[in-house]
Amino acid sequence: MRLVSRPLSLALLALVLAVVLLAGRDASSGAVAPAAASAELTSAFAWGEPVEFAIDWVSDCVADRPERVPPTCGSPPALWPAAGRLVTLCTLQGQRAAWWTAEQFRAAVQAATEDWNAVEAGVGLSYLGDCADQARWQCRVADGINEVTFDDARNLLVASTCGNSSNALAITFTVMTLQGGVRSIRESDVVMGASAFVQQCPAVVLRHEFGHVLGFGHSDQPGDLMAPAPPPPAQICERQPTAREQALLQQMYGVNRRPTVSIAPLPPVAPGAPVVLNAVAADPEAGTLTYEWTQVRGVPVELTPNGPAASFVMPAQPVGDLEFRVEVRDPLLKTAAASGVVSARALGTALYVSRGTVPTAGGFGLIVFSGGSEADLLAATCGAAAAPTAAFWATNAQGQFVVYIPNAAVAAVNAGWRALYPQGVPASSALLVRCR
Repeated sequence: MRLVSRPLSLALLALVLAVVLLAGRDASSGAVAPAAASAELTSAFAWGEPVEFAIDWVSDCVADRPERVPPTCGSPPALWPAAGRLVTLCTLQGQRAAWWTAEQFRAAVQAATEDWNAVEAGVGLSYLGDCADQARWQCRVADGINEVTFDDARNLLVASTCGNSSNALAITFTVMTLQGGVRSIRESDVVMGASAFVQQCPAVVLRHEFGHVLGFGHSDQPGDLMAPAPPPPAQICERQPTAREQALLQQMYGVNRRPTVSIAPLPPVAPGAPVVLNAVAADPEAGTLTYEWTQVRGVPVELTPNGPAASFVMPAQPVGDLEFRVEVRDPLLKTAAASGVVSARALGTALYVSRGTVPTAGGFGLIVFSGGSEADLLAATCGAAAAPTAAFWATNAQGQFVVYIPNAAVAAVNAGWRALYPQGVPASSALLVRCR
């Protein structure tokens, strides 16, 4: 990683700011000297200072902090720029505390991002996994990557060049720029300590530090997640962003509502019949949704996801209910989930048409079939004896009609149908039928 050095000017001012969590009582903090040969201004902020709740602490100029004068503080508050409000994070494993496995570290970071993403605000945190470059994190090095790591033998949380407290739990380093009257966050790195409190409550420490990543300062309300000094672990380990913190995040970035989703219900499906699950989803902001399908109950099947749909073949022998779950995410990773149950139709149960009528004496009927093979379709509608005169139509993805004629002598006649239904007709298929 290389230090990004810029000349200091009124047009562009880079600030490196450090937000420190203290394990105990109020503590004072001193200024951190600028790095050699760097035009960047550096400051430090210790948890425990009696400050008012602010969108970002860098906006607060405090009389008893002579090093915090404009432009290192003051208006406007710092936010992620509009083009980068899905903030990506990655983990550095090399300095990880021995009491945590790599998998536990990754899972905790993922969970902390989801806790903040649950707030319906116009910003999101995306955890990408381990950083591609696993080189040791370095203080004062801006590389454009938002890294989450642990302190090591260098004791960065207490060193005068990076931290400023002998009992720091974690620290967030943020690089900001001021240009054209807009203060923007450009990078934010989180360094975790290895104290007993961090070991006992790592999840809440991550949640708190990710609040700083999003642009929060400290709260003067002891019950807030962003309070500067944590109460005893039993009271804080499960603490989430409070209603007032959620409202303030929406004030900072605007509202982005989570999507909605449901799974279209299906009637009981014949053993061996293909099944297509369909998710009905919408995003209030009309964003592009991504879908993740999983099976959560029943005999395992080979589930093939395809965006808002997922398909599988019903087991050949009668089984209990199968349950499936779909989770949808909008561009800022606001999520919604739904479950659906598919039941197997017992062997020997008559095939049936769930909706519509079959005019066996002549004419056409529009039906919804319960699913099964081509022979099952014929048996459930016209009957095997009507095969010489029966015909069925469905529409493909292009909205074109494809036909199935049971006794067609030329294979090409039914080629479109069999391309559409290579494993049989799925449950709840809408079909046009003529028996004679």
